[in-house]
Amino acid sequence: MSTVPDMIRDPQRPSPMPYHRYRPFQDRVHVPEFDRRWPSARLERAPLWVPVDLRDGNQALAEPMDTDRKHRFFELLVRTGFKEIEVGYPSASRADFDFVRHLAGLVASGAVPEDVTPVVFTPARPELIERTFEALDGLPRAVVHLYIATSPVWRETVLGRDRAEVRRTVHEAATLMARLAGARPGADIRFQFSRRPSTSPNRTTSWSSATDSPNCGTRAPTGRSPTTCPPPSRSPPPTCTPTRSSTCTATSPAATP
Repeated sequence: MSTVPDMIRDPQRPSPMPYHRYRPFQDRVHVPEFDRRWPSARLERAPLWVPVDLRDGNQALAEPMDTDRKHRFFELLVRTGFKEIEVGYPSASRADFDFVRHLAGLVASGAVPEDVTPVVFTPARPELIERTFEALDGLPRAVVHLYIATSPVWRETVLGRDRAEVRRTVHEAATLMARLAGARPGADIRFQFSRRPSTSPNRTTSWSSATDSPNCGTRAPTGRSPTTCPPPSRSPPPTCTPTRSSTCTATSPAATP
């Protein structure tokens, strides 16, 4: 069974890697089977890897990369073969905002290949979402990754909100994103959503229906415009093990949970 529905657009080209030399892990190691839809799936083709190295934002080095260095890094990632590349956190730093605008200005020259989609990151705050979409103006396609913190300490101490308020915040943010994307009919803008910081599985699972539904249900996903909502358990080993600098998104459901 393929872990990626055929309807999802995956622009990646086949790799010359001699994969036929290697046996799947389930043929070498016995893994107990459980009746779980996503974790029980098996990879039968390469997932869509998304490098996040270009995102300086508010968690960057003391001296973040300037636009020229980011551009050279972006070109390296394109040559490496990545088809979705997280290019920045536009609302968190001027450097990231400027780089996204730089890419938008280079679209006509072909600096952003037609089969490569930039990804940007934003928290669930209206003014920062608007700033993010401002950075995207001129890009023909993009993925906007929305996140919100749900761990108890972060939610109660930093956000000062209960579960219902956090859910309402996500719904309002997703509604705003759908409106801003709709105001750009010539752009192919897709959505992603995640809960951060990562929490223990039992707490994350309890947040699945509380946060995914309003975000993923705001705009009905389609084959051309899927919405990625990560499952409650972050990357169980049998299905996907991301590297430190990448996020595996293709094995996540591309529709409502």
